[in-house]
Amino acid sequence: QLFSVMIMMVLVGCIGVYYQRGAVASAGVVSYMITAAVGGYASASLYHKLGGEKWAWNIFVTAVMFAGPAFVVWSFLNTVAIIYGSTAAFPFPTILLMFTMWAGVTFPLTVLGGIVGRHRAIKQGHGESPFPCKTNKLAREIQPCQWY
Repeated sequence: QLFSVMIMMVLVGCIGVYYQRGAVASAGVVSYMITAAVGGYASASLYHKLGGEKWAWNIFVTAVMFAGPAFVVWSFLNTVAIIYGSTAAFPFPTILLMFTMWAGVTFPLTVLGGIVGRHRAIKQGHGESPFPCKTNKLAREIQPCQWY
């Protein structure tokens, strides 16, 4: 998902949209929201292929794993900016708008991508493992090497 965001940011930059103030941040937020389905798809597909059973929890963690810590760090920095009276601090309605965008666009797209990824992994799997070899559960002894 983050790789897709990076590609979208470069493509938007090639068009030449970044001449206005805040355009890079806006493009980053919109790109992250749009590519949420990619993250959900990749996460759920890989989780199912590895034999995971709590797929709903996996999708939730996928949606929160990047946005949660980023929001905590951003909230701390925004609080410091408010304390110092900076004009760069975001007002409370903007914070609510960003949370609403995450809850209304990013989270549902992650869930949708996760459901599609899980169903596609189930279709492709048909019960067998998609990996070419299976690991042995018993540890094998590694012979000591001679020092030359």
